[in-house]
Amino acid sequence: VRLERARDLLASTTMNLSQIADSLGYADAANFTRAFKRWTGLSPSHFRNRELQTAETA
Repeated sequence: VRLERARDLLASTTMNLSQIADSLGYADAANFTRAFKRWTGLSPSHFRNRELQTAETA
């Protein structure tokens, strides 16, 4: 559930990583970043940039 919510927030909002981490219950952005990278193999910033590029070409 956290992964799905994180993906949604990164792809569809302009919230910064600290705000996303807080909304998902992480202590800080660093903990969120580590968990996200473990889940996806991508940093949250890289994931967001990839999603934005995909949306622009669609």
